[in-house]
Amino acid sequence: MRLIRVLLIVALVLVFSLFVAQNTTTVNVNFLNYTLPMPLFFLVLVSAFFGFLIPALYMSIKISSKLRRINQIDRMLRYFYTGYFSKSADVAKSLARDWEPAGAVYVESQTLKGDLSLEVGDFNKDSGLLEGYVGSHLLRHKDLAQAKEYLKKALSKDEDNLTALKAYRDSCYMESNIKECVEYQEKVLQKCERWEKEKQKAILAELLCILSENVDDLKEKENLLNRAFDLQKTPMVYAYYIANLLDRDDVREARKQMDRAFKEGLQNQVLSILMDKEKALTKMVDFVEQRKDQIQPETLARIYMRLNMVGRLREIEPSLKGSIKVIAQMHASYTQEGKQCKDALLELYKPWKCKKCEKLYNSYKPYCEYCNEWMEVDLRREQDVDRH
Repeated sequence: MRLIRVLLIVALVLVFSLFVAQNTTTVNVNFLNYTLPMPLFFLVLVSAFFGFLIPALYMSIKISSKLRRINQIDRMLRYFYTGYFSKSADVAKSLARDWEPAGAVYVESQTLKGDLSLEVGDFNKDSGLLEGYVGSHLLRHKDLAQAKEYLKKALSKDEDNLTALKAYRDSCYMESNIKECVEYQEKVLQKCERWEKEKQKAILAELLCILSENVDDLKEKENLLNRAFDLQKTPMVYAYYIANLLDRDDVREARKQMDRAFKEGLQNQVLSILMDKEKALTKMVDFVEQRKDQIQPETLARIYMRLNMVGRLREIEPSLKGSIKVIAQMHASYTQEGKQCKDALLELYKPWKCKKCEKLYNSYKPYCEYCNEWMEVDLRREQDVDRH
């Protein structure tokens, strides 16, 4: 390798010497009223030197500016990931005037240090990235009106902004605008990455179920539920689909789908959701009795109380534990005071819990408004109920 370098240097010296030897002619260089004689080879060398020097100076200035920016970004991220949120917010604030992604770091830093005042007025907002992030941040802190303003601006600049699409969908759900919520969820499903497709399908399926409750036309309702059933068979989708079949007196198909739910291990969730649909639940009593050994005792107890099947409730009472046993005993009592106390306790029982934030619910919710997460509410076991 060293020999090759030596040979290259020798070759360059020889070429340069040859060039000088053949271009010793003197030429005159004129500039304004001045004439400067110089050898031709020197003129060529000076021209080449300045031809390289000027672009090199320009690029070095540009690179120096880029390096300063990179160093600022490095400092910002180091402060952020080592817990110095005030410092990361200060650096991010100076960067965000020209570089939009830094605005998101500023918002998150402010949030983590407990300061919800966001001074983003002079930040770069060309692509809508920052406005989408700020809108999502405001939504998490329940400032719905202002969040929607930011999200609309973000989507007007970039309709593919997935963060803004999801946040706007959530805001529609919070406002109980399910039709618009479905429209935005369809956009989310279309644009989301492959790793979250199944979850987004499940969200859309459950939103379609909720939308079907607001539809008067029976054919349209059936189409919505069929579409939901084809998308993703969650416990809620099973429950709504089965309830619709029972409303149409198609008991055979309803039993078939309930059997599928049992095979998938979803029976307790499906039956718990069906408790809000007493008419449909009544038609499934015989099926429930045939499969009661596969149903959790606390779920069976709530079904029997819902349908006022006191005799059946007393049969399973020995298998019950904790608060649900007390509630069942009060329901089975013949005193008015006992039944009133049962109703109050049942309201506090809250068998559903969000797996993310542990918020408790009386009935199933596809969306937890406390932690802004979808598909995290699930049925609790009795020991978890008593612990709370």
